[in-house]
This record gives sequence, C-alpha cells and structure tokens, in this order.
Amino acid sequence: MAKYSRLRVLIGTLCIALITVAVLYLAVTAMQDRDLAHTRAKSHASIVALALDEYTHRVVLEIDTSLTSIAERIANVPSVALEDSRYHPILKQHQNRFQNVRAIVLLNADGVSAQSSMSLGFPGIDLSAREYFRYHRDNETENVHFSGPTVGRRTGKWFIGLSRRLTAADGSFKGVVLAIIRPQYFLEFYKNVDLGDSGSMSVFLRNGVMLARLPFGDKLIGRSFAGGPLFSKLLKQNPIGVSNAPKKTDGIQRVVAHRALKELPLVVTVGINDAWAMSGWRARLSEYMVLLGVMVVAVLVLTLFSLRYLGRLETAEHRIMERNLLMKAVAESAADAIISIDKSGQIVAWNTGAEAMFGVSESMILGSAVDKFIPEEYLQMHSAGLKSEQKTGVETHELGQVREFQARRFDGSTFPMEISISSWVMEGTKHFTGIIRDISKRKEAEKQIRYLASHDVLTGLPNRLTFMDRLNVALAQAKRMNGHLAVLFIDLDQFKSVNDTYGHEAGDHLLKETARRLERCIREADTAARIGGDEFTVILSQIDKLTDIKTFCEKLLATLNTPYQIKNEQVFTTASIGVACYPENGGDADDLVRCADDAMYRVKRADKKGFEIA
Repeated sequence: MAKYSRLRVLIGTLCIALITVAVLYLAVTAMQDRDLAHTRAKSHASIVALALDEYTHRVVLEIDTSLTSIAERIANVPSVALEDSRYHPILKQHQNRFQNVRAIVLLNADGVSAQSSMSLGFPGIDLSAREYFRYHRDNETENVHFSGPTVGRRTGKWFIGLSRRLTAADGSFKGVVLAIIRPQYFLEFYKNVDLGDSGSMSVFLRNGVMLARLPFGDKLIGRSFAGGPLFSKLLKQNPIGVSNAPKKTDGIQRVVAHRALKELPLVVTVGINDAWAMSGWRARLSEYMVLLGVMVVAVLVLTLFSLRYLGRLETAEHRIMERNLLMKAVAESAADAIISIDKSGQIVAWNTGAEAMFGVSESMILGSAVDKFIPEEYLQMHSAGLKSEQKTGVETHELGQVREFQARRFDGSTFPMEISISSWVMEGTKHFTGIIRDISKRKEAEKQIRYLASHDVLTGLPNRLTFMDRLNVALAQAKRMNGHLAVLFIDLDQFKSVNDTYGHEAGDHLLKETARRLERCIREADTAARIGGDEFTVILSQIDKLTDIKTFCEKLLATLNTPYQIKNEQVFTTASIGVACYPENGGDADDLVRCADDAMYRVKRADKKGFEIA
C-alpha cells in the first residue's frame, strides 16, 4: 500500500509539474510572439517614416527650387517692378508644376500683394501682418521659411506658406515670394503605403503645430501639440524614434515612429494601429489557449487513469500514445513548418506545413539529412553548430532566438525564412525542433517601400533624390579620373496642352512613354530621372568631346519629337533641352543642375524647341 501511495504522490506531483511547464512554456512563447509582432510594427512604422521624411524633403526641395528661381529672376531685373504683369505668366508656369500649390504670390516691401499666379490676379491685399512677411522683413537670412497653417481670407480653407525673401540689388528688403500649399500635399505619399486599419501620417512644425494629417486632417490642422509627449520629451531625447502614442488624439492606441527632418523645421510621424498590428498575435494567442487546454486535459486524463489503474500499464501506455498523437495533430494543423532533427542532422519529424513550404512529403524526406534544405552559404555554420553541441554538450546561443535566413526548397529554389529553434531530449538523445515561417511577402513589401522612396511612382525612373545621389557619385568619379560629364535638363513643351486636351490619363501616358524613350537613348552607365511635372534630367558620364553631347542631344530630340499614339490619335510634342558640362560649368551637383535649368529656359524663351549647351 505504501508503494502505491508513493506512486500516487509522485504521479500527482508530475501532473502539477507538467501543467506548470506547459503554462510557462506557452506563456513565454506567447510573449515572445507578442514582442515579435510589436517589433515588426515598430520596424514597419520606422521604414514608412523614413520614406515620408525623404518624400517631404523632396516636396519642399521642388517647391523651394521654384521659389529660388523666381527670386533670382527678380534679382536679375531690378528695374522691373513686382507689380509688372509680366511676372504673372512666370508665376503661373511655376505653379503648374505642382498639383497642390494653390498659388504663388509676390508681396512688395510694404506687405501688399503685387502679383500672383492666379488667373484673376491677387493685387492690393495687405498681408503685412502675416507671420511670414514679418519674418522676412526683420531677418536678412535667405533661407526658405515655413509659416504655420492659416485659413485663407477668400477660400476659408487651410493653407501652408513656403516663402523666401526678395532682396534688392543694394541688399535692402524688396518683398517676399510665397507659395500657398494645400496641407495634404505633404501626404500624397499616403496613397502608396499600407498602414492597415486606422493607420495615420502627420506632419508638424518643430514648435508642435500640426500642418497635415491623414486621416481626420481638417479637424486637427493648426492645433498645437507642443505640450504632448512627442514635443515635450521624445524629440528632446532623440530626433528619430518609436513610441506608443496616447489615445487622446482620436481614441486609438498606436505605435508611432517620429523623425525630425534635417535642415527643415518639420517633424513627421507614422502611426500603426496597435490593435491591427497585434491582430495576428491575438489570433495565435487563442490557438495557444486551445493548445494549453488540450495539454492540461491530456495531463489530467492521463493522471486520473494512472491513479485508478496503476496495475494496467498497457492502458497507461495507450493513453500516452493518444496524447502524443494529439500533440502531433496540433503540430500538423499549424501553417508554419515544424521540423525536428536528431543530433546528427537527420530529419525525424516533418509536418504538413513543412510539406507545403518545401514542396516534399514527409514519407519522402524522413531520415534524410536536413542539409539539402540549407543553402551552401549557411552549411558551414550549420555543421559547426552541430559538431560543437555534440562535442561539448553546450547549447549554442542560437537556440530560442528568432533568426532570418535563406532556405532552399526541394526543387532548388530559395526563399527568405524566419526560424526559431529549440532543443529537447527523447530517450536520452537530444533533438532539435525548428519553427519556420516564410517571410517572402513581408520582404517584398519592405523592398517596395524602399523602391517608392527612391523612384518616381508614375514612370519608374529615379526621382530627384536618387538623381542627385548618382550625380554626386558621377562627379566624384570624373574628378578622380580627370574626366568630363554632362547634365541635361529636359522640359516637354506641349505637355500642358496634352493634359488640357486629352485629360490627365493621357498626360500620364505621355510621361511614361517619354521615360521609356529616354531609357532607350542612354547608355548603361548613364542615368535618366524624372524630377517633377514634365521635367526630366539625364547624366551623361565619360564624355570625351563636345560633339558627343551634340550628337546625343540631336538623337534624343529626334526620339522625343516622334509623334505619340494617344487615344488612337497621333500627338506631336517637342522638347527643350539645357546642357551643363563638368568641369566647364561648375564643380558640384547643384551648380550643374541650375546651369542646365537656365540653359533650358533660354531655349524655351527663344522658342527654339531644341537644345543649348551652357
């Protein structure tokens, strides 16, 4: 009797221990899974915030480039008053480059509007009390200036002012050139990014005033968040970071990535709904609870039968077998691949998820070496880990960690995977189990986000940011090799007419076809880019002589002047090309682009419809 009493106590203790281990294991697994989901949300928000940072830089740079061009043009003709009507078409031309710039306005030294890009004019309105006017009047700095959101007197709608000081020839204050921008211009990028349910994007001034937000932008524009944790604490600690935002803005808890833009008084934020980010984890948590319930029930049932029928070992072994089958069924129902190997690397377990992921059935692969599913670049590391464990018995630091590697399917193709490895012992022999998840879709989404940050969405050409990076690289190479290069600034002459006549869809078709023609004309070492509107640029590297540039421009003009097929009609358009050469026209990227731009405008003013080399 004492023997059976001790066995009952032992069985009861084992029962409690098994349940405790199961609870702890599943709790730890669930917490790791939760931390992983939260980390993914932070990573995704940070990547999108970086892309929004670069997009905002590009938007401001494009508009400021136009303002700078206008200011320089005014400075070059001091005898022409700001009220002169000849400025209207110039302002209109610059406004037409930007879909969400409502108007470009000139203010004289008294703060009165002198000229505007708007069709009905914008004269005689006293704007001297506006913050942006007072800033430029009282400061001699030539930097671009942001003004907080303001409600327009005529439209009653919000706008943001981007302005530059106009300086007379004697250095005195001549006035202000102002671009009136719709706030949502900064968030056009939102259309190309999936932030899930209730995701958000915001742009703030450094003083905490909100410039734009999606969604619910109109309700919050102009509101100051300076007292919130972002501006009172987080930005002071680190200009780039990720945090959990309070619910007070719209009642939704979010993971928010913030970035303070370099060289601009702006802060961008990207928020991902915490509930949306954790939805997958909550679904898996339910599975964990079901699994825990199954395990607890199995242990209790096993204990009950063991206590009642200690003498019936065969029945007890049968129950253990049932429990193992149940656990295997749970593993088989998992979408992830679950693979177990022994200490020599031979496969001993292969679930249906592994069959689907690697393209081979369990019956064909059991007993085979797992090496055939590991790409060659990882084989040495895998073999070294197994040998080290066999020799020392000490588990490697890789166990229990979530790692990303490449895996090889049965047909030889590879894919990115996420793997977590654990070890266990059966009958005195150590085994290893890996839970593997195919992360191809996630990697593709990250790749797409990086692509959108460096390329023009419509044409697929490099955008202004990428163009400037490549131009700086080409310049460095030319300086090192004492070589030459050329920068071409290309403007489509009749693009606006095509847009007005055939619609924006036809205009988009024209831009995309122009991009394809540019790509066919350039060499592999050259770069073609779209920098905004109907303006393109080309970098010609390794130029030997001036005639090479002329020959290329003639070839390019012939290609671009070939009729386009739009809506079953042939549409004729021409191009104006300005060319700047290194080292003849400048030694840095900005000088060359500005010089090529000026040459292009000289072609347009002369109505040459050709090219000019500066």
